[in-house]
Amino acid sequence: MGDIWASNGLKSDQSISEIGVSFVSYTEDDQTILLPSHNEEEITPTLYKHTWATWNEPHFKERLKQSYFIMKDTFAE
Repeated sequence: MGDIWASNGLKSDQSISEIGVSFVSYTEDDQTILLPSHNEEEITPTLYKHTWATWNEPHFKERLKQSYFIMKDTFAE
């Protein structure tokens, strides 16, 4: 998904090839656990990298919920 406020609106798109992830946890005795671990001299720690296959459009099937017909009948009267 891209910038929907730009000139292309909902048709805008932006692609990324990977995302970096790091995990931080704190123990009860105030110790910090960082995964992946890094040394204090590093400005930017190494991150776990995740990539995925590209796709054009998600698979979906349009349907009306059962409550649609209940609301339709209720407000039709």
